[in-house]
Amino acid sequence: MIAFRITGLVQGVNFRSSTASKAKELSLRGWVRNTADEAVEGEASGDASSLQKFRSFLQKGPPGAQVDKADITEKSGGDDLPSPFAVRD
Repeated sequence: MIAFRITGLVQGVNFRSSTASKAKELSLRGWVRNTADEAVEGEASGDASSLQKFRSFLQKGPPGAQVDKADITEKSGGDDLPSPFAVRD
């Protein structure tokens, strides 16, 4: 399982919906949401190969986004994460 916090130009550029689409494509469980300080954060769980592809996506983001920093950390657990991957408000 990973937890992530992405900063830069990541709100107003479909980052959350693109993240959810990529996660669903990779069969990941988890969630993503905007934060009050204009970042995007979330958690994801799945097999190692899919999580590596997801990390690569998070470091670039969708077209129109500008990722300044991608803090991605390993965590234990993840079995209780939502499936399918959810966009939270």
